[in-house]
Amino acid sequence: MFHKRMGEVDPRTLKLRDLVQELSVQKRNRVPILTREGAPLYIVHRSMIEQFIVKRVLCADAVNEPSALTLHDLLADAEMKAMFERSFAIVHCQATLADAKAMMVTQEGCTDVFITDTGKSTETVQGLLTNVEIARSA
Repeated sequence: MFHKRMGEVDPRTLKLRDLVQELSVQKRNRVPILTREGAPLYIVHRSMIEQFIVKRVLCADAVNEPSALTLHDLLADAEMKAMFERSFAIVHCQATLADAKAMMVTQEGCTDVFITDTGKSTETVQGLLTNVEIARSA
């Protein structure tokens, strides 16, 4: 699973332009951000990175050049950070696709489902199901 782990990457030095480029190379539209231990923290969608960059470019008092923006800058935006924290659900490893879909439907704004051993947010991520994968299997 393509992801970034806090502790392995420094949000202050990970440039958004590099992250977008890596997503393109990996042919991915989202990057899970995990704790140092591998527990889920955020799901960052490429479209939201791009939206943030555009917002900063159009802001008259923008401090940073767009190419200098980092993951730290993105996560410092309270609205974006809250969205990244809420856009996923968690199920246990024995859950079915129907269980994952049900979790996704009941949680507003949820587009992804992390899989952990017992379904707790403090556990290491075993896998990820996206809304696209769930829709394809229905």
